[in-house]
Amino acid sequence: MDGRTGIWRAAFVALRIVSVYLVVHALIVAAQFSPFLVTGGSNAARWAIIIAIILLLAAGAELWLAADGIANRIADFAEDLEGDQKQDTEGTVPASPQPPSWIDATSVLSIGLTILGIVFAVDALSAAIVTIGQIIQTQGSNAPGFSTPHTTDFFRLATDLLVIAIGVGLVLGAQNIARALRKLRAPPTEPTEPEP
Repeated sequence: MDGRTGIWRAAFVALRIVSVYLVVHALIVAAQFSPFLVTGGSNAARWAIIIAIILLLAAGAELWLAADGIANRIADFAEDLEGDQKQDTEGTVPASPQPPSWIDATSVLSIGLTILGIVFAVDALSAAIVTIGQIIQTQGSNAPGFSTPHTTDFFRLATDLLVIAIGVGLVLGAQNIARALRKLRAPPTEPTEPEP
């Protein structure tokens, strides 16, 4: 970690924290569904739960192992944001002096939104897999189609898919969201007059 920027270090530590969260979440899901896995249920629902647990464990392990490369990408994007901010403020004098900082607030926001998107997407994906397994299990019982007992499962699946879309949107658009918010909260600037 020596010789790395502060942005890279913050991203690296945050990714490692998220990877630990995902592994712990997988263990919690395994503990919650262990009675169901041991005592019964259909094969589809059982496999859906197992796949969700494996997905969470794999995502946690992948984030842990790939934290260096992902932190490099996040740091590159964050440095691009800082470069954009410097270009936006050239030729103007800020209304109040800004204290020097090792990391820009926009960069922190971009890092945070990216990591939040990863958590949303992986968490919702595992929940969607479990919900699909439950729909398959209950599809054989009761009435076919979009019946009342299945309605809540379908709405839960739709909610999970919406959260996945939001998570992916945050991962892919974190830099643009951070830029837009920076422009909204930018302090007023006074144009400088050219020297004669």
